[in-house]
Amino acid sequence: MKNAGTHTAEVCNLLAIGLVILAASANSFAQKRAVVSVCKRQVFSALKDLPEMKYQCREGVDETDEAILKWPERIEAMKTVAKELASLTDTAWWQAKVTALDACDLHGKPGVLSKGERGTLADGDYRHLLLGNQQVRLVIVPDPCYQTEFSGSSAFMLARSSGKVSVTKVLDAYFSRIENSINIAFANLNGEQIVEISTGNNMPPSVRNYYYVINPRSNQAEPKRLFKDGKTFTNEISSAMLLNVTSDSPKIAEELKVIRGNRLAPAFMVYNDDPDGRISADGRTFKRTSYRWNGRFYSQVR
Repeated sequence: MKNAGTHTAEVCNLLAIGLVILAASANSFAQKRAVVSVCKRQVFSALKDLPEMKYQCREGVDETDEAILKWPERIEAMKTVAKELASLTDTAWWQAKVTALDACDLHGKPGVLSKGERGTLADGDYRHLLLGNQQVRLVIVPDPCYQTEFSGSSAFMLARSSGKVSVTKVLDAYFSRIENSINIAFANLNGEQIVEISTGNNMPPSVRNYYYVINPRSNQAEPKRLFKDGKTFTNEISSAMLLNVTSDSPKIAEELKVIRGNRLAPAFMVYNDDPDGRISADGRTFKRTSYRWNGRFYSQVR
């Protein structure tokens, strides 16, 4: 039988390992963002308050309870958020770069950001709730009652056309132990803009991506089913996140690099847990799967 001291030491070791994995996965997933050092007056004037999801948490209900997602008051709050997002039609707000809006939001007035403020934007301490470009934006809306300890939130994609903004919910009840774990990227495919929503989690470290296009008629975001999975097609794909790969493992490529230089990659890699896998990392073994683009979709390389 283990004594109390041994048990305590094992618990501390497990906690330390967990913290190392959390830090490593956060650093691995963190997306480098350009830091704007000055909040310009015209950008500050264009700054908008993003809508908040507002509903009352019920006493005695644990924040992890998925029953929260079906509460009528939460559903109504989501509808209200969508309506408020659709009102974000101001041209100046759309023309301002998201990085510039973040700088003004943090600084709180026109002027030069301090060294500390620039560090906050660069190091991930600032919670980025707005992502995207001048045509498509993603707004992350924190949930006041569900998974609040792990940044529980929903995400809405905004598309602007002819002065109107269409809103599509693309993530709901999302949570992660990694700060700023939602990112966005764009690729051009024969004149069509592909939107990638990437998410990251840990314990175990993993990534999951979602792909969309904007329907030119409805201006709504629709799934872009780029990946063949057996006989079906899907707009989602996931992979383990490799952190500490052992030196005796075969040479590996970064996971899920589907978009490179604003274009779809000709091929990319996915890693999955497999007891017979040849790749070792973080005390786990993985199997590598290659996907290749054939001009219409990605399929596994056999």
